[in-house]
Amino acid sequence: MTDLPIRRIIWVLLAYALGAWLVLQFGGAIRRLLLLPPLFETLLNGALVLGVPLAIAVAWRYPQLGEQPAPDPDSERAEPRP
Repeated sequence: MTDLPIRRIIWVLLAYALGAWLVLQFGGAIRRLLLLPPLFETLLNGALVLGVPLAIAVAWRYPQLGEQPAPDPDSERAEPRP
């Protein structure tokens, strides 16, 4: 149970890497489409790099974030059958 936060961080980092790669691909296409300056991609890269420590901190602090709680069998009431 002690390695739960570490395993959660690995999954978060993998998901963040995939999301960042997609953002960079679309960001380059949008920059060319909207004729934005190259500074746009530089700022996008910087924002993604600064987001890594934030993602790690959230995954470490809240390891159960996003998980569904187990249903409580006492709170479920069976409906009467006719």
